Amino acid sequence: MVVGTLLIVAGIILISWQPEIQRASFRWWHLGYPLDAAFLAGISHPLRRYALNLANEPLYLAAIIGIVALPWLASYVVLPTKGEQPIWNRQSMGWFLMAGVFETLGILLVIIALSVGQVVIEQSTSQEWPRWRA
Repeated sequence: MVVGTLLIVAGIILISWQPEIQRASFRWWHLGYPLDAAFLAGISHPLRRYALNLANEPLYLAAIIGIVALPWLASYVVLPTKGEQPIWNRQSMGWFLMAGVFETLGILLVIIALSVGQVVIEQSTSQEWPRWRA
């Protein structure tokens, strides 16, 4: 699984590589952002499942996730940055809010699914069927 993951990452890097177009602001450590995001996305579901094992309340967990995410969003909006600031277009605000509603609904549905389903399949070394584990 690790080798497969590394091959996928290497393939994405090779496909994205464009030596004739060098950006002056690009740094190699910028590749850490998408890799960190992929890593966090990969561990988020087992962590959520673990939290649901402590208290099987999907709506409560969704509220906690929202409360934890709110300071990060606020810090992004409030703190000054060197880059371009987002432009809030009133015509697209409805679509933006609808996307937020569907994203929130998706997170809630994933948490509900994690509360009733299994996340990790343990592969046994014998010829028996895989055992399910939370």
